[in-house]
Amino acid sequence: MVVVVAPETGDIDRATLLGITTAPWKGAGAGEPVGIVYIASPRSAGGELLVVDPDWRKVAGKLWIPLFPERLAQKFGALPFEQRLIGSAAYLAQHFPGKIEFLMPETRPVNPDELAVAGWLRLAFDCLFAFVMLYTVFRTIWPARLKPTDVDPQSQEIRRLTKEPFRW
Repeated sequence: MVVVVAPETGDIDRATLLGITTAPWKGAGAGEPVGIVYIASPRSAGGELLVVDPDWRKVAGKLWIPLFPERLAQKFGALPFEQRLIGSAAYLAQHFPGKIEFLMPETRPVNPDELAVAGWLRLAFDCLFAFVMLYTVFRTIWPARLKPTDVDPQSQEIRRLTKEPFRW
């Protein structure tokens, strides 16, 4: 995270900040990746949050990103600026990556054994679906008929209902 302090949050060029991908104080090739830029101002209670990491930006969305500055204004807005800045930065560093990680899609490689089990389960489901469909077609074309030897009460009720006229 990069924290930028300015007299007004509107004074900062956001396009330049969105271009920061690695920590500028670490050198050209060895910098740590930057995920967010927190813009703070003495006149703004919650500041402003820019998501730099493109993957985080896809997940966070434009409507979700302003929720953190609102939360920072609720938690730290009444404090003096220095305490508000320290508390807000600590809160963002502690909570923001976890929230983003929760929203990120799973990227770990799939275990081949798990993939094999999933394949067998998919095949079993496909076979069950095919069986149900074929059985339904079979019973539609060739419905079950009552035999003369069927004398149970349900069979007698079916015989009685087949003799009645069809009514809706």
